[in-house]
Amino acid sequence: MDELRGIKRDTSSRVQAQHLMDQITEILHQKDNQRIDRAALDHFFSDMPERYLRSVSLDAAVNHFLLSTQITNDRRIVSRVDTFEDSNYIEVTFLARDAPSLFSNLCGALAAKQFNILSAQIYTSASGEAVDIFQVEVPPVFMDDIDGILTRICATMEKIMRTGERPHWSRSID
Repeated sequence: MDELRGIKRDTSSRVQAQHLMDQITEILHQKDNQRIDRAALDHFFSDMPERYLRSVSLDAAVNHFLLSTQITNDRRIVSRVDTFEDSNYIEVTFLARDAPSLFSNLCGALAAKQFNILSAQIYTSASGEAVDIFQVEVPPVFMDDIDGILTRICATMEKIMRTGERPHWSRSID
């Protein structure tokens, strides 16, 4: 069962993770000469389940790591939006410290804004970081304020994570 959770890995998985970290380190060095906390990088990728390492693109992994560096004790959840040319959907990624009902609350928050969830991928590290990736169709009326909407969703999720309060997503998150 531990192997299914990605906790135990064979040697080839560790080699794959090391190769991925080396590639990401190189990309981050080239990207605005960012300083890289190698320990944080090692921690992030070594704790991710094997299916994460096999599923996400190199660019996505870089973006997820960069999002993870924004997580603090005061900021438990962050988001990112990726758009695709000639596509009718966007990809919304939330990176958070895992909490009870995190995924269902994110689904409720997106649905409350009439986002049509097309698919989702969920990855949780052994140390409790969750990467939740949603492909969603967004009503055109909300596209101009997508960053504001996600900021408000994250603020609402912060409150829920701190208080344990049960949200009523049928009410507006504004």
